[in-house]
Amino acid sequence: MNYISQQEPNQMWIKKVLMLVLADILIVLISYLMALLLRFDFVFSSIPEEYLMGYLWSMPFWIISTIVIFYICRLYHSIWRLASVAELQMILIAYSILAVVYSLGMLFMKMHMPRSYYFIGLLLNFLMTTGLRFSYRLMRFWVNSRNTNADAGDEMHAKDHVMVIGAGAAGQALIKEIINSKKLNTQVVCIIDDNPTKHGRVLEGITIVGDRYSIPEMAKKYKVDRIIYAIPAAAADDRKAILNICKDTGCRLQTVPGVYQLVNGEVSVSRLRNVEITDLLGRAQVQVNMDEIYSSIQGKTLLVTGGGGSIGSELCRQIAASHPKKLIIFDMYENNAYEIQQELRRKYGDSLDLEVLIGSVRNTNRIRSIMQKYKPDIVFHAAAHKHVPLMEDSPNEAIKNNVMGTYKTAVAASRAGVKKFVLISTDKAVNPTNIMGEASAFQHVYVWSDVWQHAGWDSIIYIAALAAVDPSLYEAATVDGASKIQRLWHIDLPFLIPTAVILLIMRAGNVMNLGFEKVYLMQNPLNTSISEVISTYVYKIGMISNQYSLSAAVNLFNTVINFVLLILVNGFSKKLGDTSLW
Repeated sequence: MNYISQQEPNQMWIKKVLMLVLADILIVLISYLMALLLRFDFVFSSIPEEYLMGYLWSMPFWIISTIVIFYICRLYHSIWRLASVAELQMILIAYSILAVVYSLGMLFMKMHMPRSYYFIGLLLNFLMTTGLRFSYRLMRFWVNSRNTNADAGDEMHAKDHVMVIGAGAAGQALIKEIINSKKLNTQVVCIIDDNPTKHGRVLEGITIVGDRYSIPEMAKKYKVDRIIYAIPAAAADDRKAILNICKDTGCRLQTVPGVYQLVNGEVSVSRLRNVEITDLLGRAQVQVNMDEIYSSIQGKTLLVTGGGGSIGSELCRQIAASHPKKLIIFDMYENNAYEIQQELRRKYGDSLDLEVLIGSVRNTNRIRSIMQKYKPDIVFHAAAHKHVPLMEDSPNEAIKNNVMGTYKTAVAASRAGVKKFVLISTDKAVNPTNIMGEASAFQHVYVWSDVWQHAGWDSIIYIAALAAVDPSLYEAATVDGASKIQRLWHIDLPFLIPTAVILLIMRAGNVMNLGFEKVYLMQNPLNTSISEVISTYVYKIGMISNQYSLSAAVNLFNTVINFVLLILVNGFSKKLGDTSLW
């Protein structure tokens, strides 16, 4: 029974192959006959007898060559109901080989046929073969879509509306599985992607409606119930930013787990997971050994500066639960200090030895006296101004409190013999604004750094050109009474002009290649509006988004423009000054 069951699929495959072979034979016969008829305006009687005989004599060669090459290129092994770009590439390869074989066959058979016959015949052969193989998939797709629409007619309202974020390979695989699955009561209604070149385009029949900033609007428009994040290779910061936007929509969030599953072809609905809090961090989660931390605090005297603040007060709550010997809260704002004091006294009562002190870390004598009096074992320094935009408007206060206050506290702790000094925060964990954050400064930095970068090499070239000047010219000019400026103008400049022109021609041939490395390294989100150049743009939307055809097209465009400029500048230079590269 097993043998019979194994033989049945093989027999079905053989039948399908035989049908394809028969179809290919008919296509060869029809395509070249149509080529002859086209050549003679579809009047069969006007075709010369020698051409008809040539057609008949050449057909066995064309047919055998076609079948053999199709078999070698595995066109009889593909599953054409799932045909895609890979199968189209196989067909193109096969016909490229056929073109060579046909050319050699014409030479050896010494056939005298119309030149258009070969080209039109091969073209018709290709179109008919491709149409035959892909029509099967198109027909199945049409039938399935009609069945799906018919089944979903009355149940459309019950479907789970899904928004997919990411129009890359993972998003496509996910959408395809959702569409093809008959068990899922799910409908993909729209796609989000940050690549502006994809907006308005269609992926698997679903429209790409906008970028991350349009998520709330599109979620309302399409009545989205669930959002699936399908960019497993995205950077942590991008993932965090996008998921934070999605969180505000109120939709259920899911994400494709990881890059390795994309590589293994494991992106599927069954492997989706709900978005967790760690996905919103923008970094790897830090694993902390809380038992070890609590044991290091237990039975110790601890001082928390800025203990009434948001970070400091939470520190005090955690420390109080770890049974310290003594907890000292030091803060300059009495209201905050009072609130945490009352909270801890209500919770722990007399079991917690609590001391609350008012003062500023900027006061050298105050912080020194506290350190000397209480001799804390551990100091948690959390006293700092933390609102970055406000501190950027009042930098003097930020420096006095965050910098000088930290310095004075550390010095006082060192003199008091404190064993551990833990710096909690002197500023928020943000990238401070610097010169590279000023978009208008980017151009100046780039241009002048480029001048400085090439000044040495250019100087060497011009000095080498001046070294070729005959010293007797300077001597003759001096004897004639020429000044330094006159010698510079009449001797040095004429010798430097050809070198300068050659360098100009070479630079003109590279004008579209502004450079990638330096621009990309100097680039950041604050100056992107000014710093974006062709090379960085192509890298972002071409290489990162896997649009290699776009990258190749842009590079080809750049090459053509550079070549044209090189020819033009060289021609002008040759015409005007007899100096050129060729």
